[in-house]
Amino acid sequence: MGFSLSKSISFRSKLLSQPSDSDRFTPQSIFASGEEGAWLQPIAGQSFTDTAGMTAAALDDSIGKITARAGTISAATQSDPNKGPLFKDPGAEFDGTDDAIEITIPTGGITGEMYYASSAGKGVFGVDFADGTRTFGNVNFANWKDTIYGLVIVDRSFTPTEVAGLDAEFDSVAGDFNTLTNGFAMFRNSSLTSLPSSMTLPALTDARNMFRDNDIVVIPNGMRLPNLTTALLMFRGNTNLTTVPSDFAADSDCTNWGFSFFDTNLTQQSIDNILTNLAARGTSNGDFDQSGGSAPSAAGEAAIDAMRGRGWTITVTGGY
Repeated sequence: MGFSLSKSISFRSKLLSQPSDSDRFTPQSIFASGEEGAWLQPIAGQSFTDTAGMTAAALDDSIGKITARAGTISAATQSDPNKGPLFKDPGAEFDGTDDAIEITIPTGGITGEMYYASSAGKGVFGVDFADGTRTFGNVNFANWKDTIYGLVIVDRSFTPTEVAGLDAEFDSVAGDFNTLTNGFAMFRNSSLTSLPSSMTLPALTDARNMFRDNDIVVIPNGMRLPNLTTALLMFRGNTNLTTVPSDFAADSDCTNWGFSFFDTNLTQQSIDNILTNLAARGTSNGDFDQSGGSAPSAAGEAAIDAMRGRGWTITVTGGY
């Protein structure tokens, strides 16, 4: 049998097209260039009852330490057994009262992204964490009451390949924000700079304080909130929040928007978007507050007039 040059070239091309070990997605690959951060995943072998990491956590044990699968941050800890989330193999269940874990953010902080995977949903959030001890869970008025399957934090943006790999890792256990109904204080005061682009929240009813006191700039396109009943304080204190989609409240009959956009920085188009959306629904006796940012245009003022005629109490920038 003679030697076939074409077959040899074809075989060599296939070998060259295969991903190398350094190209394959792994927890370690996210931090391959020395990026600050951690891959925290409450699973067997990474979860312990003590902060020293000497005693493996069994089902429903209080977690004292979660060692990182990768990254420069070695672990998350909780020294008080009464405040440790329960190990669910996989996952850490937070009680919505005082359960929390602590992570030491390195000098210089982390300005990047966090992949959050829980029973409530999963996705990529922009974050800006100052250095020092940071507590995740029920602290600073945040209200984690779900099972957390993974927190992956890195001091840069994730690549599309990494997001796909993270989705594949957590798809089988994590929930979907599309089915979330109660978001009460879930991400309050969490140093978020952006929300997942796919966070539409169509089933959400209770959004009280959900994103309060963060640094969010843009509300994602597609967030429509058709089942919302209370938005009280939902985005209050996001002083950098400028942009709200044109259809944000286009199918929302919620009338409780008290202080929801208080201390924000909405553009005129954004405040007009919200007001005209709400006015078009024809609802009565609602409450809406905005402060900071731009006053509404004539279109927004016309919407206010129509709503006040139906018993709404409305406060906006500029005092109209």
